[in-house]
Amino acid sequence: MYLSRKINVFFSITVILLLVVSLPAPMASAQLTDPNCSERKLRDLGVAVINCEGDIPEASRCSVGGSFAGSNNAEVAFNYFRSVGLTPEQSAGIVGNLVAESGVIPNRKQGAGMQTINSPSEIVPGVGFGIAQWTTGGRQANWRQFAIDQGRESETLSLELELDFLLHEFENNSQLGYQGIKDSADMRQATWIFLSFFERPKAVIDAGKAADPVQPTGDNSATNELNNRAGLAQDILDLYGGNSVSTSASGCSGSFNTNEPNYDANPAITVDGSPPGSHKSSNCTGSFTAGAENLRQFVLGAWSPPVTSVGGYSCRSIVGGSATSIHGVGRAIDIMVDATNPEGLRTGNEIRNFLINNADKLGIQRVIWNQKTWTPSKEGWRNYTGTNPHTDHLHVEINIEASKKANLTEGISNGS
Repeated sequence: MYLSRKINVFFSITVILLLVVSLPAPMASAQLTDPNCSERKLRDLGVAVINCEGDIPEASRCSVGGSFAGSNNAEVAFNYFRSVGLTPEQSAGIVGNLVAESGVIPNRKQGAGMQTINSPSEIVPGVGFGIAQWTTGGRQANWRQFAIDQGRESETLSLELELDFLLHEFENNSQLGYQGIKDSADMRQATWIFLSFFERPKAVIDAGKAADPVQPTGDNSATNELNNRAGLAQDILDLYGGNSVSTSASGCSGSFNTNEPNYDANPAITVDGSPPGSHKSSNCTGSFTAGAENLRQFVLGAWSPPVTSVGGYSCRSIVGGSATSIHGVGRAIDIMVDATNPEGLRTGNEIRNFLINNADKLGIQRVIWNQKTWTPSKEGWRNYTGTNPHTDHLHVEINIEASKKANLTEGISNGS
């Protein structure tokens, strides 16, 4: 699956600018007036982009896998993997590899120079095609079948379909390294896992490092290949790592921003307490409210695994008090994820970030996680002094207004 031509910063852009490899219509467009815009750097790397002074395709649509948003193929791919829950570093590791493989060009064909195909009929077993340069006949056939199963034959050779298929391969073949990428603590390791497990180019095979989670050392072909792709990944991270993941197309507008928030107070959010008086069973709702159930399903779809379950309904009083718990009125959920292991901690932090960044829309009135808490009435991610440290779950409360909304998370891209 390796494109023999090595991408470098001096690669000619002339042919790329003549290619029609944009996202499917309909799309909005925006004018970039800065002659030194960041897309120029990607263009020099061989990524398919429109001229910096021309119209830039913005977000298209949401998919069965992740969300599509961005001004060029590399940014769309980066945001896609962010929207399914990967960190910026993990996402950059994948996209750096895709830049090296194809320039993130969906109809790219393996071979010297700039070769492309115009129809799936031109795909030949043994010759790589697409953003990941799928080469073997088996994987090419799986790609065709995936398009058929999704009812998307008309989208063949599209960026959206190929990103969805890549994720489909990840989720259905444990030998391709998806778990290893999700476990990666830094960008270079994520880059290596994708290179060693998913791509397995000749340079890695010759060094005896295919499907090996340990990065190569010394002066050899695998190390050289990793250095090249990690450099491309760093370029992607520098360009897009600080952005939130958002979409603006009809039906999927919203934000999937998992950057750490400022933890500002937000007095515009109403905070609703327990029913007045002591706890009694008649105060309880009998199940989650519509909004809490919608949020519960959203979290499961976006972060399970490593989230093991999302529950928490319980008709009871507050721990250490006499009033009915917010759990009893169906407005609190417990998101079960383990803060004592690296993946669980990363995931829990990401969910926390997402909830607080979208607190206005979701009516979030309290988050407790890993001995810390946030409420909209007071600034800061503060120490939590309750008896339960919440290291095995996030406690999340929504207000009454949010609890009535069966479509509470509608318009937020969660990658499910």
